Amino acid sequence: MSLSQKALENELSKHFMESLHLSPLESRIYSFLLLCPKPGHTFDEIVENSESSKSSVSTALNRLLDLGKIEFFTKEGERKRYFKLSKNYLESNLRKTQKMIMAELDIFKKVQEFSDKKGSIEIEKRADFRDLYTNYLKHQYENIETYLEKMNAIIKTYENK
Repeated sequence: MSLSQKALENELSKHFMESLHLSPLESRIYSFLLLCPKPGHTFDEIVENSESSKSSVSTALNRLLDLGKIEFFTKEGERKRYFKLSKNYLESNLRKTQKMIMAELDIFKKVQEFSDKKGSIEIEKRADFRDLYTNYLKHQYENIETYLEKMNAIIKTYENK
């Protein structure tokens, strides 16, 4: 692995720790699988790359599998499992973001309903900001939905080839 690839792997790892709430080892494995050109990596290759114990790598791989971030396949006549990124990891991440947006919109709606009933002065002072932010969230949700539709159309064209 080149130095620049290792540096990018480290940067991605930090990003995935924060954005996907992965452990340091899980994020390193996830970054490694994302950057490597091979279609899959064995357990031993992942252990070697991560410079971690087999037990730790096994635990991290199992969690990534449980989260749907990675998947594995086997080759005919072999018992080895080859790990790779899940086919739908982008869609999964975007759906998770949409779910968070909907939860936040629901909370803002409840705050507004409370304010309408109780007449909260503090909430009303911030109504313009609330409305602006609510509109932003709605647009983000719609943008993600549009992106997912385009992504699925691209996937269908690959499947038809």
